[in-house]
Amino acid sequence: MRVAVGTNGQRLSDPEFAARILPHLDELSLSLHGADSVVHDASTGRPGSFDQLMATRELAGRLAPRLPLAANAVITRRNFDSAEAIVSLCGVAGIHRLLLSNVAPEGAALAPFERPAVPLESWQGSAAGLVALADRSEVRVRLLGLPIPALGHARV
Repeated sequence: MRVAVGTNGQRLSDPEFAARILPHLDELSLSLHGADSVVHDASTGRPGSFDQLMATRELAGRLAPRLPLAANAVITRRNFDSAEAIVSLCGVAGIHRLLLSNVAPEGAALAPFERPAVPLESWQGSAAGLVALADRSEVRVRLLGLPIPALGHARV
């Protein structure tokens, strides 16, 4: 059995709690929705959330240095222009897997879907560049929730 945790970092940013939990994990995935506090905190609606997430990343590196780190970023109109910076931050921060997700409307989120969703043509113009940057940054990136035509040259 393997234990993987996906987190916004709020609870694991507490050093005492992190010391009890992190050494027992097989993988840690961080919800990273911006490469700085301005974009990330605005995307999450939680002031201070970026700092908590980075504290969790730092504690993981110190308390569980062999723990594989991953990240996920839901890309919206609010953080689309920061996608390259998110990829770059992952490379610098030792996060070697990144899931970039398109908005996936479910239930009540279907009605206001157009507001946060990035137009597919924007993805088409950027996907190949994001993948190339990820390769240079030694970050394995996955694009989720995009139809194949939206991937442009990133399809190959």
